[in-house]
Amino acid sequence: MDILNQIQIHKGSSLPINYQLCNQIKWLIFSEAIKAGERLPTIREAAERLGIHMHTVRSAYHHLERVGLVTTRPREGTIVQPS
Repeated sequence: MDILNQIQIHKGSSLPINYQLCNQIKWLIFSEAIKAGERLPTIREAAERLGIHMHTVRSAYHHLERVGLVTTRPREGTIVQPS
């Protein structure tokens, strides 16, 4: 599944874009639309396809890593962790 097709960013929202992205990815993980072991899109790909800055995507991914939902490894990508 292409998860970026499932994500909608509302630039006029009072909720910051990185929170919107993070919350939607969390929902996709908790609902098992993204399964453990799957890779998230690269930061560059997500930023380009969603029309947002790479730093915004990086911020969302770092939050997901801090709460233990993903692991980011150089050259391997950002991988969803088992629950």
